[in-house]
Parts: sequence; C-alpha cells; structure tokens
Amino acid sequence: MNEYDVTWSIRCEGKDMKDASVNALGIMRDPYSTCLGFGVVDIENKKEKFFDLEYEDLNEHGV
Repeated sequence: MNEYDVTWSIRCEGKDMKDASVNALGIMRDPYSTCLGFGVVDIENKKEKFFDLEYEDLNEHGV
C-alpha cells in the first residue's frame, strides 16, 4: 500500500483570511457537506493531482 498526502480544498468568502478559514472549518465539519475536492500528493514520487469528485463519476473511485 502506498502513502499519499491528501488535502481538502474549498473556495470560501470572508472579511479576511482568518474569517475565510473559519467559514471553511464550518463547512468541513458539516456532515452533509457536498464538498469533495481533494489535492493528492504521492509521497514517493511527489506527483500531485487534484480530484473534484463532485463532478466526476464517484463509482469510478469506489465512493
């Protein structure tokens, strides 16, 4: 099994950068959130790819 760094990404509004991060945290903690964008980095070869699963076939990814 390989290891990957996976980051979650969303575009948020806010009064400033901290306010935007607070808004993102609220969305991330929402169990009904449909935000499914992830940045993935392969630890071994450092290749990076972004998956926006909201717009891709989820069955293809086993979700």
